[in-house]
Amino acid sequence: MRRAIAPGEYQYGWIRIAVTGSSAGPPTPALCEVPNYRTVWIYDSAFELTPNTPIIAGDKGCVADCDASGTLSIDDFICYQTLYALQAPAADCDVSGDL
Repeated sequence: MRRAIAPGEYQYGWIRIAVTGSSAGPPTPALCEVPNYRTVWIYDSAFELTPNTPIIAGDKGCVADCDASGTLSIDDFICYQTLYALQAPAADCDVSGDL
């Protein structure tokens, strides 16, 4: 998605959703029995802070800060090193597909 933040400047982002009845939705009963009623489940989202910089759908940034504390510690390093050793997609910080 794209939203204008100033004339000629845009901020890009993405949202991963599922709608009740789709195979990606959680296995729970409908919240309402009204015909044509839909429930939208938001699973992930992200946006790029830098104006006019595209973002790849699914990109949530690098997980080097594993505990999301805002600072890096030895525990974050060990967590990231483990993800990298397991070839986890979360360790692919540049989303190139190569680890």
